[in-house]
Amino acid sequence: MNAMMKKSYLIIAAAMFFLASFAYAGGHQDDHQKGHKNGCQQGHHAKLSDKRIEKMQKKLDLNEQQVSELKVIAKQYPADKKHSRKQAFKGFQQLDPNGKNYQQKLTAFADQRAAEVKAKILRHGNMRADIYKVLTSDQQQKMQQWMKKKHKNKAGK
Repeated sequence: MNAMMKKSYLIIAAAMFFLASFAYAGGHQDDHQKGHKNGCQQGHHAKLSDKRIEKMQKKLDLNEQQVSELKVIAKQYPADKKHSRKQAFKGFQQLDPNGKNYQQKLTAFADQRAAEVKAKILRHGNMRADIYKVLTSDQQQKMQQWMKKKHKNKAGK
């Protein structure tokens, strides 16, 4: 497979991921608005809020030391609202298919979005690893079961 074909596949994959993220975002718009109505300024962007830590404390039976360590982790990973889907969609809409250098601009846009998604995934994965370091193996298993149940319930909506 030559380099041009690889690049084409990468662009197609990035575009599919980009478009799928809009479909995913649409389903969570209500959850996001609920977060704002309940006084949470960050909505579902806050991955490790005080409210989330409280819920973890109850569900996983965390001790005070673990809670304080999770609060330190929360400060290390503040909510990242820099790369919103709405901004990405606007950027995509501004690309003119009839415009000069459209393919180059589209490729640059796809590369930029791919880098942003990669950074977000790595950040989330690192935060998750840090959280797991605080938990016992039993708590890690409980957390995995809790997340599976939570995602299963969301998929059924």
